[in-house]
Amino acid sequence: MGCRIDAHVKNFNSFLGKWRARRVEQPFHGAGITTLRFWESPTPLVVLGRGSDVSTEVRAEVCASEKIPVLRRVSGGGTVVLGPGCLNFSLVLSLELRPELLGVQRSYEIILGTVISALGKSKVTLGGLSDLISAHRKISGNAQKRTRRVLLHQGTILHDFDTSLLARFLRPPPRQPAYRTGRSHTEFVTNLPMAVDRFKRRLFEVWQGGVVKWPASSVGSSPGVPLRGDGQGHGGNL
Repeated sequence: MGCRIDAHVKNFNSFLGKWRARRVEQPFHGAGITTLRFWESPTPLVVLGRGSDVSTEVRAEVCASEKIPVLRRVSGGGTVVLGPGCLNFSLVLSLELRPELLGVQRSYEIILGTVISALGKSKVTLGGLSDLISAHRKISGNAQKRTRRVLLHQGTILHDFDTSLLARFLRPPPRQPAYRTGRSHTEFVTNLPMAVDRFKRRLFEVWQGGVVKWPASSVGSSPGVPLRGDGQGHGGNL
């Protein structure tokens, strides 16, 4: 079974260090091992996307006065606030064995389709390129880092998060999806109450179980690709 789940990663810096410590393609050896990790920060922190500008997206003076860490991730996307009640997940996939993920838009449709299935919430849908929404409000943001052979997908799901922290630590984003329609952070974002442990199990089962059943609307009749690996649960590290 080439898929591993880490129930909780407490230290964000340690987590990023693990991803950056080794070359992302090295552990695959052509086997296409899938890695799925979950973690949740016990305290608030701000994380910029790879190309985000701290001066225009972060209330840096507030973060400094309240000793809120401001970090930068390796994937793209906008700046986010993480903390208790915000579940984070990372998924590492081989692009060689999963060529249906080569297209950026298609890859978001496929991966987020499995997240929707694991949530078991019929009213959760895609919003823009990489968000999940419920009742026209964002409950999940996602971003990716790609190499020639490997895709790292990172996502968040708000289930019991203090959304007032967004306006407290972030400025209005310079780039906004059309469906946001100019709404403030607190008007735009909401929580999706859920059974967190059950969601983790269900998402893990989707990616761990032999053949992934892709959403038909995303990949037509593609049967999926077997999960294979060396049994150690190694995924690429950025």
